[in-house]
Amino acid sequence: MIKKDVKATYFIILILINLIFSELVSQIILGMFSKIITSNIVLDIIKYIILSILSISIYAFIYKYICKYIYKTKFKMISIKPKFKLIYLIAPMVLIILTLLSYFTINGKFITNNSNINDIILNLSSTIFMGTITAPLLEEVTFRGVILNIIGKNSNYKLGIILSGFLFGIMHLLNGVNNLNDGILLVLSGTIMGSLLGLIAYLTKTIWSSFYLHATFNLITSLVPISLSKINNWPFVYKMLNNNNLLSGGSSGFQSSIISMFVYVLTGIAFIIVYKHQNKNKI
Repeated sequence: MIKKDVKATYFIILILINLIFSELVSQIILGMFSKIITSNIVLDIIKYIILSILSISIYAFIYKYICKYIYKTKFKMISIKPKFKLIYLIAPMVLIILTLLSYFTINGKFITNNSNINDIILNLSSTIFMGTITAPLLEEVTFRGVILNIIGKNSNYKLGIILSGFLFGIMHLLNGVNNLNDGILLVLSGTIMGSLLGLIAYLTKTIWSSFYLHATFNLITSLVPISLSKINNWPFVYKMLNNNNLLSGGSSGFQSSIISMFVYVLTGIAFIIVYKHQNKNKI
């Protein structure tokens, strides 16, 4: 049993390193491209498409090698062919509505920016290819497809949902925070969001359902940004006038605020209600 746990822990560490390595390589290449390629909107879009494909390819190659020669297993939640059912749209739809409504629970106002069209298109390209496709896909494979299942099989799936969510929150510290309090908010909100994604993946038996939610969340928070300051490469932003870190999320952003955490919990409850109604089974 101990040997099995050690092997599982070793694999989890390897798969986390793979995620970090794949994203790090893409960022290094992005920096190189930015220095070599002159400012051209078409080339910039192509650049993000190539980076997305490259990141996914690097991750997939290492992932397959680890699964084949080290852990020697397949994960049922992970499938190359996308899966889709109408119920997969419930959580994204609820999250979009509650997130937009939550913007008006704190003191703020919409302000416009005189953004350059090239900067807007560049930001949109980065959001779609890296923030909406690449990052959610690799993170769902890592945290829900692999880590949740490993912990679930070696212990129980409730623990797997919580621990995979916690590791998901911890991983986002790599994005950087200004102070300890903001770091705590980031980890706590990340854990709640990660557990929500884990719950949905576990109930539907596929990471594609959690991917749709993850991608939707990243997209909506990028297209309708909320911040304590202006965002120069986007035409508008909902500027918060309240500097309370619990309400604003501090340096981690509004996604780490207690309001957003409440939204994540409500989204989970809504999905469970619909799921139980459709399946008429106890979870």
